Amino acid sequence: MIKRYGKLTAVAAVVATVSLPALASGDARNMGLGGVNTVGGHYLNAPSGNPALLSSQARESDDFGFMLPNFSARAEDPDELFDSIDDLQDSIDELDEAIDNASGSQNVEDAEQVKAARDQVVADFAKTEGEILLGVNLGTVIATHTGAGSFSLSVLGNLDLIGVTDIDDGDIVGLNDAETVEELEEQLDNLDSKAGIIAAAVVDAGLTYANKYQIDGHQFAFGTTLKAQRIDVFNYQDSISDFDDEDFDEDQYLADDTQFNLDLGVVYQLSESWTVGLSARNVLGGEVESQPIEVGGETVTYKVSPQAAVGIAYQNRFVTLAADVELMAEERFLESEKDDSQYASIGAEFDLYRWAQLRVGFASDLESNYEDKYTAGIGLSPFDVLHINIGAQYADDRKGAAGVQLAFTF
Repeated sequence: MIKRYGKLTAVAAVVATVSLPALASGDARNMGLGGVNTVGGHYLNAPSGNPALLSSQARESDDFGFMLPNFSARAEDPDELFDSIDDLQDSIDELDEAIDNASGSQNVEDAEQVKAARDQVVADFAKTEGEILLGVNLGTVIATHTGAGSFSLSVLGNLDLIGVTDIDDGDIVGLNDAETVEELEEQLDNLDSKAGIIAAAVVDAGLTYANKYQIDGHQFAFGTTLKAQRIDVFNYQDSISDFDDEDFDEDQYLADDTQFNLDLGVVYQLSESWTVGLSARNVLGGEVESQPIEVGGETVTYKVSPQAAVGIAYQNRFVTLAADVELMAEERFLESEKDDSQYASIGAEFDLYRWAQLRVGFASDLESNYEDKYTAGIGLSPFDVLHINIGAQYADDRKGAAGVQLAFTF
């Protein structure tokens, strides 16, 4: 998952998303089902999964529905990176203060406060190597069903953020080898260690249309989503002592583009309970190159890659069983192949008279870049009008996601 550019170790990976956009994107209901959304989803899932679901999953009694909001977040922080950076910056400030209170010609070994502060900085440097992945998804969908077909308007967005550090061993050696307070101060003022953030935000504003068709006695649902797509790419780097994770979205680190894209989908009714489907998302693709970093001028390029998935589902009044396989890897940052993902997912939902639901799922990355993901979720749907869905995803220590969704259907 690592790519060198300049002196910064850059991680090119998702938010996720879970996709990272990996698996956690989409909505809280599908998260609990392992991320399956080609044929097993609700019709309000259509803009984030298969457009044909907007018609295939609508019952005759359905007239109108809206989802507001859908929110999910994911994090992979095995090294507690941002906390470690804060600790290091605090110890650097304490060392700087101790140096100010000491004589520049004094030997470091004889200046107890300086030596203690120096030793703390060296210890904190050793704990600050690592990476963190964060992702956030937000979305809202409004849908209606008419005799001429089903329509929806949607706004879906996700942010994927990767934070990394590059600790220069020379900084540690230089701090340890400084004999006088003056030498230590010079070394502290010229640290080469850096930290950075790469991030991408994609916002889709889409119009989905779907309808059912009888072809030679076979029932199909076809759907399409036309969407305007805004892509923002952030490329922020600074010295480890001046790094501030709240600065990454400032204008000088931002590149953006707006384009149009297209999603397509089909669902085929095999029998009363069995359906299969195919979806193709972001058919037109697209990519945005970031602003260059200040030192070295390197850039990163984020790609909105076309995606295709096939799925099968069994549904009756009390249970839904579904499986999806993505047919191609999803690329993200072009500088690395280690952030690609291609998921095979399975999920099950158990429904208690449309009042409450229990969901479990599992997903595995066929590219072997991400750990297997175990998912679970619950739903409450009193009177089949109000729908509250909560989903969670677990991969490994300090690697997980959670989502919540509120929807109404009439």
